Amino acid sequence: MSESQQTQEQPKLLLNLGMIALETFYSFIFKHDDVVQLHAKEFLEQQLTVKVNCYIPYIDFYVRFTRKGILFDLQAPDSPIDLEISSTVFGYVQTLVLGNKKSVRGIRMYGHDQLKDPFRDLLTQLALPKLAADWKKWLFRSESEHDVVASKKRIAPLLEKIEYQRSKINSLQVEVKQYKNRLRHVQKKQQRLNGFFITVIVILLCILLYNSWTV
Repeated sequence: MSESQQTQEQPKLLLNLGMIALETFYSFIFKHDDVVQLHAKEFLEQQLTVKVNCYIPYIDFYVRFTRKGILFDLQAPDSPIDLEISSTVFGYVQTLVLGNKKSVRGIRMYGHDQLKDPFRDLLTQLALPKLAADWKKWLFRSESEHDVVASKKRIAPLLEKIEYQRSKINSLQVEVKQYKNRLRHVQKKQQRLNGFFITVIVILLCILLYNSWTV
């Protein structure tokens, strides 16, 4: 193999090794971290496919959520892309290594709107500071009071979001009932107005007919 060919193959080899390392690490996380499993459950069931755009340097790769686990690949899969995310390497580092919430919001997402917020929540839970809170539980699966408290702290934002969505749904249901009541009142008023106009028209017709007969 020539020296130029070796130079071209080296970046590909490094990228493939990087994909293997990421897949191994996150497969371990998805298998052992209960909070991550909870956030990723819907994605795994739907077998979501995510395209990750990374620039400075420019790299594209794909993440597939399957019932067997999470897969990283440089080649585009046969399945359609459900979600596409885009950021710089520094943005991903701030999100996944430092757990910076502003960086999570700064990641641009394209695709189904209903997937964007849940995926941001998943990225938040995949940040190393969040994962470090339960590292003992991964290895020993203990149920000590410290581990339970740590898990509760991690899951608290999800519970708050569920409660917020529940209250929002309840308020929307109340608004729907109010709109239905208003609509019924408007319909009744419209029926009364229609009856009034019909009565007036009938009276006017009767007067016209009477006048025409008496002339």
